[in-house]
Amino acid sequence: MAFKKVLVVDPDLSAFEGKGVVDEKDMEVIPVANLLAARSIIGEYRPHVVILSSEIEGARDFARYVSKRTDARIVLTSPDPQLIDRHWKTDLVVPAPLTPQSIREAVARCLDPNLAPEAVDLSSTQRNQEVTEEDDFWKDDSLLVKKWSRLANPFARRQPEEQKRESLSGSSGPERGSEEVLAPQASKVSRNELGETDVREKIIHQEVISVYSTKGGVGRTLVAAHLAHYLRKFNPLLIDLNFAEGPSDLSINWQLPKIPHLGKFITAVEDRKSCFGELVVKSSASTFDIVQTPPTLRQSDRFDLDTLADLISVAKRRYGMIIVDLPYNYSNITLEMLNLSSLILLISTPELGPVARLKEMLHFLDQGQRAFLVINNYDGRGMISPQEIVEYLDIPLGAVIYYDAEIAEIASRGQFASENSVFGRGILDLMSHVLGIGERKSWVREKLRRNQEGDQRSR
Repeated sequence: MAFKKVLVVDPDLSAFEGKGVVDEKDMEVIPVANLLAARSIIGEYRPHVVILSSEIEGARDFARYVSKRTDARIVLTSPDPQLIDRHWKTDLVVPAPLTPQSIREAVARCLDPNLAPEAVDLSSTQRNQEVTEEDDFWKDDSLLVKKWSRLANPFARRQPEEQKRESLSGSSGPERGSEEVLAPQASKVSRNELGETDVREKIIHQEVISVYSTKGGVGRTLVAAHLAHYLRKFNPLLIDLNFAEGPSDLSINWQLPKIPHLGKFITAVEDRKSCFGELVVKSSASTFDIVQTPPTLRQSDRFDLDTLADLISVAKRRYGMIIVDLPYNYSNITLEMLNLSSLILLISTPELGPVARLKEMLHFLDQGQRAFLVINNYDGRGMISPQEIVEYLDIPLGAVIYYDAEIAEIASRGQFASENSVFGRGILDLMSHVLGIGERKSWVREKLRRNQEGDQRSR
C-alpha cells in the first residue's frame, strides 16, 4: 500500500498514546479528540482517509463537511454498525473501539481499488451526488455561513421538485446537538413559500486564545477562567502560565490540587504526547480541563520555547478551544505565546496606567493578528470612557465588563458567576462579539457606533 495519511477523530485516544500504528512507514496517523481540532487541520493535512467516531456530537454534519470539501474516504466507527443508516456520508463502517490493527485493515479495505462493492458496508456513491446551489459553502473556504433547508412539517405532502432537492442534498437538515461544528444563529430563521424553515448557521473554528494584560489585578485570570467555563460545550482547555514560587491565583481561587502540573511535561522531552493526559486537572465545577503551573520556580525555569510549542501542539489535537492565562510581563515565553495565538484578548481597567502600557506593547503583535480590547471593572465613573480608550489604542472592542461587587467572593469559593450576573453578561457579550457564539447586543458598542456616526455627520 502506498504511503497514506489518516486522520482519526475519536474522543478516546488511548490507542495512540504509545508508538505503533503512528510510526508505520507506509501510513501516518494523526489522532485528534474533537471536531473543532479536526476541522482546523484537515485543510492543511489533506488526509486520504478520515476515521470518525459516530458517537461524537455533530459527527454526521462533519462527515458531510469532509465528503464535500475533500476527496478523503470516510470510515465511521460505531459500537453498533447496524445503527448507521443511509444518511451518513461514509465509505465504510467498522466496530468501535479502534485498535492499530483495525485502523490498518480499514484503510486498506477502503482504498483497495479491487475491492468488491458488496464488501463495503456503505457505498461511497451516496456521498458523490450532485451538489445543489444551497451547498455552495463547501466550494468556497472563505465563506462562513451555510444555508440549510429543513421541512417544517416532515409529513407534509411534497412536490416532485422538493423530493428531488432532498434526494440531492442527502439530508433534511443538521442534527440536534451539533454545536461542535455549527453554532445555530436562531434569530435568522424564516419560512419560505415551500413551507420550509431556512436556518443560517455559523461555523465555529478552533481557537488558541491568549488572555493578556500589562498590569496585575485587572481581572485577567477571572476572564480566562469564566471564558473556559462558558465555552464548556466546545471542549475547552485552560493553560495557566503564571509561573511563581507557590500556587498561582488560578490554583488558589479554584482550589486545585497541587498535582498534577506542568512539571512532568517539562521533563518528559522524548515522550510528551503520552504524558499529556497525566498533567490535566478538572476545574472545581468539572466543566473544563486545566493545566496548572509547577509549584516552584526551579521547575518552571526549565519551561522553554520548545516546551511551549509542544504543549500547544498536543493540546490542539485534543481540545476545541485552548485558553492561555498569560502573566503581565514581556518574557520570551509570553511573547512567543502571543505569536502562537489565533486570538488575543487584551484586558484593561478604565485607568490611564494600564491603558498607556497597553499602547506601548501593541508593537509586539504581528500586524495580521486578531486582538480585541476587553475593558473590565467599568462603573461609568472612570476618568476615561470606553470610546476614548478604543480610539486611543486603535484596536477593536471585544466587550465592556461592568463592575461586579460579588465576583471576587464567588471566585474565592471556587465557583463561577452565573450567566445572568453582571460579570457573566460581560463574558457572554465577549463570546458573541469575538467568537460568534450566541447573540447579545452590547449597549456600549451601540453607543460607540452612534457617536462615530454623529462625528462623521458633524464633519
